[in-house]
Parts: sequence; C-alpha cells; structure tokens
Amino acid sequence: ERDLSGLTEEEQDLYMSMVGSDGWCINFDKDQKLCGIYDDRPSFCRIERFSTLYGLEEDDLGDSAADSCREHIAQVYGEVSTEMEQFDLLQDKVREDAGWVLIAEDEEQEEEEEEDEE
Repeated sequence: ERDLSGLTEEEQDLYMSMVGSDGWCINFDKDQKLCGIYDDRPSFCRIERFSTLYGLEEDDLGDSAADSCREHIAQVYGEVSTEMEQFDLLQDKVREDAGWVLIAEDEEQEEEEEEDEE
C-alpha cells in the first residue's frame, strides 16, 4: 500500500494514473532502466519534494532516496545482482564527485559504530 497522504488529490490521481498493472510506472523503460519523461516528470518524482512528502531533512534526501532505490532493486533483482552492483558503482561515483564518503567506507564506519555500542 502506498502512502499518498503527502500529495494533493490531483497529484494522487496523477500518481495512480501512472502506475501500470504490474506496479511499475508506465513511463519507466524497463529495458533501458530509464524514465521516459524524466525532464518533464511530476514534482512527486523529484528528490527535492521528498522532504515535504516524507518529513526528511534536506541533508537526508540523497541517502533516503538511495536506500529506497536499493530496497526496490533488491526486491526486483535480488541483493546480489548486476543491477545492484551497477547502482552501487553509480552511487560511489556520485559520492566521489561530490566529495562525500564512498558507500563501502560509509558501511565500514557504521559497522564500527555498532561494534563500539556493544
């Protein structure tokens, strides 16, 4: 069940009209793994809108979106898959270009923090 409470009634109608019978967005090209209306996508498909939709701090938007994508990829293709590997490589490139910590380093740091708490 999708929580659409952060959308206006008009946006909810548009959102539901974009969901295909298989649950995927009708504008998503599954072969190319690309959005067919990316430049003209609705505001609820834009990361900037996630803060108001999901009550997230601006600094948490990127990680939250990545976590959501990672969860979806795992459900569709599996935790260990070419798609997950490609996504993680892309995320590492984005993080590196932005001067952020790489995913592997971030995961190592989280594990160390968990061990310290025990």
